[in-house]
Amino acid sequence: MTTANVHAEAVVDTETLEMLRDSVRRFNEQGGLKRVRKLRGVQPGFDRDAWREMAQQGWLGTIIPEASGGLGLPFAAMQVIVEELARGLSPEPIVGCAVHAATVLLGCRQDNRSPELLVQIASGDKLCAVVEADIAVTHDGARRLTGTARHVLPALAVDGFVVAARDGAETLIVFVDAAAPGISIVPESRADGTFSGTVTFAEVRVSAENVLAEGAAASAALIRGRAAAVLMTAAELFGAMDEALSITLDYMKTRVQFDRPIGSFQALQHRAVDLYIQKELSRSVLSEAIAALDGSDDLELIEMEASRAKARCSAAGMLIGREAIKLHGAIGVTDEYDVGLYLKRLLSLAALHGNAAAHQARYGALLERRQGGLEEGREVTAAAVPAEFMAEQKLAVDWNSFSNDAFRAGIRAYLEAHYPQHLRGLGRRGTPGEMADWLDRMVRKGWIAPAWPVEHGGMGLSPAKQVIFIEERERVGIARNPDQGVVMFGPMLMRYGTDEQKRRFLPKIVTNEYIWCQGYSGTQCWIRPG
Repeated sequence: MTTANVHAEAVVDTETLEMLRDSVRRFNEQGGLKRVRKLRGVQPGFDRDAWREMAQQGWLGTIIPEASGGLGLPFAAMQVIVEELARGLSPEPIVGCAVHAATVLLGCRQDNRSPELLVQIASGDKLCAVVEADIAVTHDGARRLTGTARHVLPALAVDGFVVAARDGAETLIVFVDAAAPGISIVPESRADGTFSGTVTFAEVRVSAENVLAEGAAASAALIRGRAAAVLMTAAELFGAMDEALSITLDYMKTRVQFDRPIGSFQALQHRAVDLYIQKELSRSVLSEAIAALDGSDDLELIEMEASRAKARCSAAGMLIGREAIKLHGAIGVTDEYDVGLYLKRLLSLAALHGNAAAHQARYGALLERRQGGLEEGREVTAAAVPAEFMAEQKLAVDWNSFSNDAFRAGIRAYLEAHYPQHLRGLGRRGTPGEMADWLDRMVRKGWIAPAWPVEHGGMGLSPAKQVIFIEERERVGIARNPDQGVVMFGPMLMRYGTDEQKRRFLPKIVTNEYIWCQGYSGTQCWIRPG
């Protein structure tokens, strides 16, 4: 039975998830951020006593089968634990050991030390890290490892390393004790006060019993383990950004300027809403990726979803972290104020396992390969793209009825074929004049308001389809148009407007006849000439 199927068969209900969430919250409350501040910059950067408490709670064995001393729960349960620990900025390396190393070991042969190591990880007796780098194997009657790996996390105070090595053209996964002769570890300080390390192997001997997997099985275990680590790092980003935004919103409700809470100022409200939207987009993409990790054996799909989630969460986390400091003003840059700790953690997590740009490129490359290559300038066959997407007029189509792959292929093909080259990648919002011809085309197709209900002239896209639509717009480099009417005024009217107001304004917005803008003193309307 594959690892994916083991996880898919483990049922976790809402009540169990909430119990896990509550237990982590109680753990966070014990030491609070005072514990985090005390550990900053002090090697190894985390607390082994706290690690043992996590083991007692069962968290380290969340995804490890019950036969190996774990809980046998899916990654959705680990996501809850990781997110909540990130809200409390816990520095313990649960993702590096209880996710990354554990997932790799689950994919290894079970006739060697793998089951024993899984038991020891679940119990907290052995803290392990995965090393993937240019580590070569030589032979002199025994296998020996030589090479250097940077940014290994955790690296300090670990008990052993699960190492991906090259034996000629073959991939091996081996286990080596951290105290083995020939291993040296140099600490690397991270932005948040925790530590990774540069690990060097100099002719480190590997016994036969410590060869855990070879060949295709080793490669598959590493891919799945890496994807799990990337995804749970994205979950950490989400937990930290959500808490940073919550702290910021609370501050905006209490900080008074000009005899009013600053949260009452329209301009700041709009910035906060933009941050909330980015956070919720991250939540949607992350949930979809976790579902793929739990329910699929398709490694390429899992890799794609992991990169997609990491790219989205890294970008959103960095944006929210920076804006949280700005919205706090001068107090936000002081070391004593907590929001700065969240920015530093977000900085570290955004870079870990590849930043947003790296994962955007990775996602794009995997998607191109998976779809047979929808390269720029390449003619896409009718077989690859449903014909409805290439029509130049509005069709009575349920866009949500298409699979995500077919929907993405169709949106990409149309945008690539028709969006003007000279407007790609402007790096700013397009003006009404610049965007007029393109917006007229979107009006004819009925694509100008993707999130609007169909009855009001929109596409009626589900959240998942909206994310795909946004991602393909970003990939092509489509400039944001003056869209306040579509994204702000129109939805407000749908919820709060009178029937007469809806009849008067909504049709004009969705045909781009009325272009709205938001001013600091109120909302104004431009009426397009002609």
